[in-house]
Amino acid sequence: MAAPQKKSQKASPKRKKSVKKKSKIQSQDTWVKKLIKPAMKISIAGIAFLSVYCLYLDAKITEKFEGQRWKLPAKVYARPFQLYPNKSIRVRMFHQELNLLGYQRVSHARQPGQYAASQHQIDIYLREFQFNDGYRPPRFVSIQLKNGQITQLLDHKNKPVSYAKIEPLLIERITNDTDEDREVIGLEVIPEPILDALILVEDKNFYHHTGVSLRGIFRALIANMKAGKTVQGGSTLTQQLAKNFYLTREKSLWRKANEALIALILDHKYSKDQILEAYINEVYFGQNHQKGIHGLALASQFYFNKELYQLQHHEYALLIGLIKGPSFYNPGRHPVRAKERRDLVLRLMFQNHQITKQNYLTAIKKPLGIQRNSFIRRQQFPAYLDLVKRELRAISLSQETKNAGLQLITGLDPILQLKANKAIPKGISILQNRPDRPQLQAAFAAVNFEEGSFAAIVGDKNPTYWGFNRALDAKRPVGSLIKPWVYLTALEHSHHYHLGTMLKDSPIQLKNESGQMWEPKNFDRRYRQQVLLHDALTQSLNIPTVNLAMQLGIDQIANNIERQPEISDLPRVPSLVLGSAMLSAQNVAQMYATLASQGIYERITAITSIGDGKGRTIWQKSVEAQTLFDQKAVSLVNNTLMDVIDEGTAKALHRRFPNLSIASKTGSSNDLRDSWFTSFDQDIVTVFWVGNDQNKPMGLTGSQGAMYLYETLLGQWEALPRYRTLPLGVELVYFDRKTGKPATQACHQKVELPAIVAGLPDKEQCLPEQSGWF
Repeated sequence: MAAPQKKSQKASPKRKKSVKKKSKIQSQDTWVKKLIKPAMKISIAGIAFLSVYCLYLDAKITEKFEGQRWKLPAKVYARPFQLYPNKSIRVRMFHQELNLLGYQRVSHARQPGQYAASQHQIDIYLREFQFNDGYRPPRFVSIQLKNGQITQLLDHKNKPVSYAKIEPLLIERITNDTDEDREVIGLEVIPEPILDALILVEDKNFYHHTGVSLRGIFRALIANMKAGKTVQGGSTLTQQLAKNFYLTREKSLWRKANEALIALILDHKYSKDQILEAYINEVYFGQNHQKGIHGLALASQFYFNKELYQLQHHEYALLIGLIKGPSFYNPGRHPVRAKERRDLVLRLMFQNHQITKQNYLTAIKKPLGIQRNSFIRRQQFPAYLDLVKRELRAISLSQETKNAGLQLITGLDPILQLKANKAIPKGISILQNRPDRPQLQAAFAAVNFEEGSFAAIVGDKNPTYWGFNRALDAKRPVGSLIKPWVYLTALEHSHHYHLGTMLKDSPIQLKNESGQMWEPKNFDRRYRQQVLLHDALTQSLNIPTVNLAMQLGIDQIANNIERQPEISDLPRVPSLVLGSAMLSAQNVAQMYATLASQGIYERITAITSIGDGKGRTIWQKSVEAQTLFDQKAVSLVNNTLMDVIDEGTAKALHRRFPNLSIASKTGSSNDLRDSWFTSFDQDIVTVFWVGNDQNKPMGLTGSQGAMYLYETLLGQWEALPRYRTLPLGVELVYFDRKTGKPATQACHQKVELPAIVAGLPDKEQCLPEQSGWF
């Protein structure tokens, strides 16, 4: 029997293929299993990272969006023009200030921002303004005038008004270290047509997407591919806010991813209106010198000098068009591009029924109409703003408060400042006409002593120069400007001195501070033997002043001057009384403000109050008036200084302006290196200095140099007449010119001068007036 046949050990091809397939599947399963685990780990880690990162972004977004979103600039204003009965005003200057503020002159003032004027009446419809002491709504005020003085204020019902003030001029916006400037407003104050046009152009589906629009991205991608370049952006308005608010302008995928994430979070956490309001205040509109212009409100002021509600179709269309590229469409540099872009926006508005066909056709024919006057003004006040910034740094405010949009009210008189800005370079160019004269420089300071504030400051012969501020920092010998305090020191001792006291005017020799002999001389090199104290001051005689100082004592005079806190460390030497003291124009203005205020001292500042912009005062200048000098003695000095333009060193001023009634004093230092002039009328002290930075002789006295600048100013500006006043206890008395003693009216050589009657010697008989035949 045959043995059974054995099965072949070799597998069939079919089975072999099946085994291979199974093996491959098992291998793939193993590979997949090996891959899934780390992939899951990576996914979990990625999700965890994304979650943590989103939480981080959420915290970052919340902190800024709900906290202090922006570092807001401090707005600096000139002084509000105050109106009240019996106030004297410079009527021509007042009209100029209304024009500077943008008030429109009309026949009848019926709307805010209008005024009407006749010879004896000015009607003003005041605009609303958020003053530091509260909100003032629009109101009508009628000013009744007589000889430049307000006799009465009336309201729209002809009822008397005791007080009103006109909103101040915005002169500067002090930005923070970000150099970003903006005006923050609420969504509710933006006109609806502007919002509609903005959404139409920048993000038509703003109210329908979740922060990121896939449809918009896809549409932009197709458009860019067809054009072969970037012609359209896919970013939503929310993404633009995310980029501007939280990110840099870096072009990268990481930044775009962050932008999308932040936009999604913003849209989830905040309402569409909140996002839109933030965008409107953040969006960039170009540069104003080093400052970035952000927000619709500020852009409206910057480009058109208007509020948003005042904009016409063609104006807000230009602003909306600028958002796409403020530099590329800059209307100042590229007006053709800007107009094309504006007209495109207008066409979109018409096509989407936001404006009528007639409005569209009218708008595209309009010029761009850019008016940047309000932002050019800041260039005209550099020296004044320098003082404002110094004072602001010295005021104790937190950094958070300083970044919250402060409102600074100053004492700046914009018309006086602008007039001085014109007068000084004009005067200096004429004084510079001699080829051997060194390069002249100038400084100017003006104080409103009624309000205790600086009214104007110029720190260079070029008033728009932002460098060294000579009005504040140049300490120069003041020459004869110091003399009134020598005479004031004497007159405070009324039992020994009066305006008729005789002073010696003959050669004198003294030892100076270095032990050498010092022999002062009068400027005209004449000796009069004896002169009245009054004449010695009006004619600014050196020798009588030195002789008087020797009788009084240098220490007593120096101590008297140093009663004012700003003045200290005066040299106790005889030359002090002829002006060797080194002071700035700012110091001199403070000193003469005290004199003009009848001896009452008040610290003069630029800033008068600081508010938070919401009607709340957070800092107010403290008024601490102190009587430093005897009022009766001061009245004698001031009346004498009023004679300086009639019979003293400023007679040339009287010849040109015969009706001028002011107190004044000229001054010059050794070798005519410094020329000074100061004056005060009813409310303003002015101080002019002319010199050169190398301290070289100029050949200009006080009346030839600094006083000429004042003359030039008076050609454009008006000094209010100062009236001679005599306080109780001071009367007009006749003095004998030969003896200086009180005399009767019958005396031949007599002069009538004010005098403190208590302690005055009895009147003496003197030669009567001679009849004509003698």
